[in-house]
Amino acid sequence: MTFEQQGYLSDDVQEMERIIRDLFGHSFHTSLQVNALAHTILKEAFVDSEDIQQVLAACLLMRLLDGHQSIHILCSKGLTVCSKVILRSNVEALVLLKYVAASKDNLQHYVASDQLQRKKWLNIVLNDKSKAFSDELRKGISEQMLMDIDNSINELGASDLKIEQLASRVGLNELYQTAYRMLSYDVHVLPRSLEKYWVLNEAEEVVAMNFTPKNEDILEVIVPSMATIINALDCYATLLGIHAKYELRLSEAQAAISQIGTEPTAGKHE
Repeated sequence: MTFEQQGYLSDDVQEMERIIRDLFGHSFHTSLQVNALAHTILKEAFVDSEDIQQVLAACLLMRLLDGHQSIHILCSKGLTVCSKVILRSNVEALVLLKYVAASKDNLQHYVASDQLQRKKWLNIVLNDKSKAFSDELRKGISEQMLMDIDNSINELGASDLKIEQLASRVGLNELYQTAYRMLSYDVHVLPRSLEKYWVLNEAEEVVAMNFTPKNEDILEVIVPSMATIINALDCYATLLGIHAKYELRLSEAQAAISQIGTEPTAGKHE
């Protein structure tokens, strides 16, 4: 099947991926190195199963790695628009990781916020007039359940988590104001995010549609993704008291990311 027949599910994508990996070989190679370092730290670091702060930090790091690996795969096929959606989610996960790792009070605030979300969803089900939810599901939501949730919210002092505020508190305000906001275009499918799907002439008139792999903004996605992972690893290693052991390797990885230029590297990878 050709790309015209099956798009990104066609056999043609293998050749397109080869071209992209050749053009951006150094970037993808560095991405693999960053990913390998993250897995090494996850494997070697001892996490106290009774310390919920460490457990949740490890889970958030794994969530970030899920995202980075997805970005690596998608970018290698030219699916940069979807990659940006994942990158925004990873930026949010980084903010939460640094927030949770900062203090036990922050940890409690993060955990308690789940009860607020739970109450919101239950109220959505109960107040739904469109019959999107089954009667069986609504009947399963008892007054006692709602009372228990309210009591838990009051006891824990639960309040909504606002990512902008948290980003400022953990020193990521610049990242939030730039990358996070700009990536919202693709997440919310705003009109400007659709520009990559059309071709304009000199008069800026639409002359064709463009449903093909995109590689012009691969570095705009994969480089910040790597930087996000290194930031997360730095935070995680500090929380677990093992930063000194990995400090050199983290610095080397950060240096390798910083050396990636803005132009395709034509397959350079040491």
